[in-house]
Amino acid sequence: MTQTNLGSTPVVAAMRKWGVIFLAAGAVGLAATFAISGQQRFMADYLLGFWYFAGISVTMVFFSALQYLTRAGWSSAIRRIAENFSGFVPVIGIALIPIVADVLTGHGIYEWTHESAKTDPLLIKKEVYLNNTFFFVRLGLYALLWFAFVRYIVGNSVKQDTASDFRPSQKNWKRSAPCILLS
Repeated sequence: MTQTNLGSTPVVAAMRKWGVIFLAAGAVGLAATFAISGQQRFMADYLLGFWYFAGISVTMVFFSALQYLTRAGWSSAIRRIAENFSGFVPVIGIALIPIVADVLTGHGIYEWTHESAKTDPLLIKKEVYLNNTFFFVRLGLYALLWFAFVRYIVGNSVKQDTASDFRPSQKNWKRSAPCILLS
């Protein structure tokens, strides 16, 4: 079997160039939103974009794990597309920094971080769940779990391409159920 490396083709080089251009345009747009509309509008836009990409990426890991759990042999080509969409998951830890910074400022998009939350009877009842420490622990735990799932499920899927036996797929068959439960 011959291997084709598409990473050095002109099409991939052009896609990388356009990717950087769009990334820069997005950063300029976010900076303009912050400068013109303030922190609350910036965080609303950022959270929408962040959870959109994180949701799609984590869903694609779930889809890939589901294919292994059901041992669907037909899905290898489609599963590759899903595994490529999960590429945002390793970046989630870095992308969480603005969200953490917003919570630490105490006057961001989340109402429970404001000073007025200390006098709101409903938020006082929810204080065990809605506090900075538990919020950061949840975010960190989710990011680590999702990263581990991508490394394991997608990593074994890529290893299967060069393996002489089915061990990487067999590992994914066994470990995809916990991935699905925790995704």
